[in-house]
Amino acid sequence: MGLGYFAACRAEKALLEFRDLMAEFWAARKEHRDLEKFARLREQIAMRITEVQEYTERLGLGTVLHSFPAPAFAGSAPVVTLNIFECVLDPDRGHEPVDNLLIFDFVNTAIGAAHTAKRRGLVRLLSPWYWVIDLTGFVLRVPFLILRQAGLPATVEENFAAMIIKVLEFALIVWVALRFGLRLSLDDLLGLVK
Repeated sequence: MGLGYFAACRAEKALLEFRDLMAEFWAARKEHRDLEKFARLREQIAMRITEVQEYTERLGLGTVLHSFPAPAFAGSAPVVTLNIFECVLDPDRGHEPVDNLLIFDFVNTAIGAAHTAKRRGLVRLLSPWYWVIDLTGFVLRVPFLILRQAGLPATVEENFAAMIIKVLEFALIVWVALRFGLRLSLDDLLGLVK
């Protein structure tokens, strides 16, 4: 699921701050002078990895890298799965070191995705037409959100039976609205579109 306007703003801010921390951390690692600053930056990055990873995944970007062994060892060495954000702290986790530029480019891509999500979210926030769509979507999700709080996995909402339940639930809402006073003529519907 994508991010709304306010969540996209938070994601963009968090990713920009993370990028600045990364650059400062890498500079401190090269200098080898101020170990206290190095330790403080390392701690700050470690505490923010989960947050930026969640935002990045909600933006639709994968955070997994695969490190393949050299061809001579292909049969005997396993493929290593890496988290790109954890490679900021330890780039030597795979068979070869992960290049800082690769990580930096990925974070910049995530910042761009957050900026795009922010623009789209602003359009949805300011357009009353989307309010009706989003409110209806939320009302249809309420039973599934309750089931998720009760312990069912989130994937329950994505199967075919759940889609049928949502269609039936929507039909029931429309029927109740029409039954108890919602009067729409063809002219009213055309007026909404104009």
